[in-house]
Amino acid sequence: MGPEPAAADADRIPLRLAIVCALAILAALLGVWLVAGDARERASLLVFFLYSIPCEFVVSVAPHEPAVLYVAKFHAPLVVALVAGGGTLVAETINYELLQHVGATTVLQRVARARMLRWAAAIFGRAPFMILWVAGFVPVIPFTPLRVFVLLSEYPRGRYLAASVSARTARFYVVALIGAAIRMPTSAIAVLFVVLALVVTMPGAYRALARDRDASRTRPTVTSLDEDETPLHDERPARGAP
Repeated sequence: MGPEPAAADADRIPLRLAIVCALAILAALLGVWLVAGDARERASLLVFFLYSIPCEFVVSVAPHEPAVLYVAKFHAPLVVALVAGGGTLVAETINYELLQHVGATTVLQRVARARMLRWAAAIFGRAPFMILWVAGFVPVIPFTPLRVFVLLSEYPRGRYLAASVSARTARFYVVALIGAAIRMPTSAIAVLFVVLALVVTMPGAYRALARDRDASRTRPTVTSLDEDETPLHDERPARGAP
């Protein structure tokens, strides 16, 4: 009996589900924004909060900073940062649960055998909170690889959320201060959004899906016999038989 397709694809369901949910949220937010009319500015913080959630998924589907720059034109930087931080808290809570799903599969076992990753995980274990905080605050430092070390070290949920959310909130506050000071034209923010989406967000999502697909193809298959497929008798010759 061959492997069951559902079991073979079990490890990929959370990643696909996260991307589908993120895209659905963005589509719904766009619809709300388009029909808001005169209430658009009053609804901007709610829309921004919901928009912040898919931006901070383990596989981001939209850039976050352009939205921060835009909302900072109408609201105080501290308010913008706290709203974005609230959305990040929701997203990172979901991300941590997805990490636990990955940790329960054979994926983590294969990753843990890599010597370079074990060495890097040892360094991460010396100051995990500080490393997560710096990576979350500095935009050019990739944050996603650190989630592997969170898995390998079994880093607690509360500390992970405290580091990732506080660092992002501080970063959003700095970006909001810049946005409130320079008040970029909406057209310039739109161009920045498109550039970041094409250069950073979309390639990152594509690479994540490609790795996920390759991992599924290389996953070893396990065959088993059903009860009705169990041999009815031992076909080996009896002792002493010719």
